[in-house]
Amino acid sequence: MISTQPYDQNYEHVSLPWRPGSPCPCESGKAYKECCLQADGVTPRVILPTLVPEDPLTGYANPGCYLKHTNNCSKRMSREHYISRCVLEVTKTFGLRGLPWQDPNEEVVDYGIESLAARILCERHNSALSPLDAMAARVYRIIMQIRDDLANRTRYDRGRWFIASGEALELWTLKTLYGIYFAKIAATESRQRLIESHEINLELLDRAIQRDPLPENCGMWVRPPTMGKIPSYVQVAPLTFASVAEQRIVGIRARVFLIEVDTIIDPVGVGFVDRANKRHCFRPWLLKFSNNWRTHRLLLTWQGNMQNVGILSYSLEADPNSSTPAPPMEGAH
Repeated sequence: MISTQPYDQNYEHVSLPWRPGSPCPCESGKAYKECCLQADGVTPRVILPTLVPEDPLTGYANPGCYLKHTNNCSKRMSREHYISRCVLEVTKTFGLRGLPWQDPNEEVVDYGIESLAARILCERHNSALSPLDAMAARVYRIIMQIRDDLANRTRYDRGRWFIASGEALELWTLKTLYGIYFAKIAATESRQRLIESHEINLELLDRAIQRDPLPENCGMWVRPPTMGKIPSYVQVAPLTFASVAEQRIVGIRARVFLIEVDTIIDPVGVGFVDRANKRHCFRPWLLKFSNNWRTHRLLLTWQGNMQNVGILSYSLEADPNSSTPAPPMEGAH
């Protein structure tokens, strides 16, 4: 077992271990200076590929595709894993709550890979968005590797540095949100399907896909970790807002092993000041994971520079009954 302790949050300058001529830590096979190191010679950024289908426009709106309003669909539909298949192959199972057929008192149900698919995107849009799946799966593999390494009570004390795209993880959680919404599996506490009772803003998803700025303070907020045993899978659940006048989907909560995030896409009814007061961290650059002997660091890159970046530090408790050697880990020392 491995459990989390209270984390620290601060803002400071970060000194990175990678040299311009070193292999890029994103595992592209290129030199760092020819890949993720930006023109300023200081700031790293894992660059996202375009997520919009290639020109020319098709002028076709596939009635089964939830991005049909773009008039840029293919005629064939994909059987899309709304929880990405390559992520499921890393995690093996996925935890969901708030499903129409679930008991409201049942918080999480585990589902296997083949049960989480639906025809909700045309092949053209599914192919354009597929890089997010691979990039999110890589984040999960890194976090799983860190979790498993720190669970060992070995005195191997050489920590590692890793790099991944925070932007890709944020966008993947949004893709997952729209997937479970249009697949009609997300529901209210009374088991009514959210697609029947709550609105969701497709224009904001378009903005995110096209890399246009979201509304102020919208994006990924990392929550303080829940104390106790860390689940061995990923969990997701929609975030909603209800008033007398309207009911809306405003975001998604995702638990990625050690990390719990709320990705907000619609600011209606969201208390951002309250989130900051509760020590939620907006788009952090650096996650530090430590036990008594070593610290591993995961750098999440975002658009912009790294001045006074948000850093979250997690202290983890190793399994007292485990004394196996730490598995080999890739990444810079």
